[in-house]
Amino acid sequence: MIIQTMVYTLQELKQIIKIQAQTEGIHISEKALNHLGEIGTKTTLRYTVQLLTLANLLAKINGKDATKPVRHNY
Repeated sequence: MIIQTMVYTLQELKQIIKIQAQTEGIHISEKALNHLGEIGTKTTLRYTVQLLTLANLLAKINGKDATKPVRHNY
């Protein structure tokens, strides 16, 4: 049996990422949200959410804003 799944649109990805960020207590700028959404269209939602979490962890370790390390991780 084959189960087809739907691909998320950029807007849907951004909304999911924003909800995940709020759930994890991560402040994310609109620019970072757009960037993560673009990454999500090229990769997977799972990868994008893991990247968000990793960026937040790295930011806390380095005492910086959670939205800055995203480009370095991708």
